[in-house]
Amino acid sequence: MVPHDLEKAWATRTPQAPIHSAPTFVGDRLTFGAQTEIAVARKAGIIESKRARERDARMIALLSAAYCAPVSDRALAHLRRALEKHAEGDKYGCDGLIADI
Repeated sequence: MVPHDLEKAWATRTPQAPIHSAPTFVGDRLTFGAQTEIAVARKAGIIESKRARERDARMIALLSAAYCAPVSDRALAHLRRALEKHAEGDKYGCDGLIADI
C-alpha cells in the first residue's frame, strides 16, 4: 500500500472504542484514551501492599506519559479514592474525584 492510500484508509477507519480525554470508568476499570486500562476498582481490603504499589506505579507511568507531566501526590490520592468509592458501589462520587486531577 502506498503512503497516500494508507493515510486515506487511516482517516476513513472507524474507531473500535470511544476515546476518552480524561480518566473514565468503563465497568470496574479506570480507562484513559483508547481504552487503556489504568487500574481496576477493587475493595480496599483486598489489595495487598505490593500489589497496591504496582498499581500506583502503573497509574503514575501511564498518566505521566499521557499528560507529559509528573503526576502529583494529590492526583494519585484522588485516583486511589475514586477506585475505592467505585469498588464500594458509589458510581457517582468517584466522578468528582477524577475530575479534580
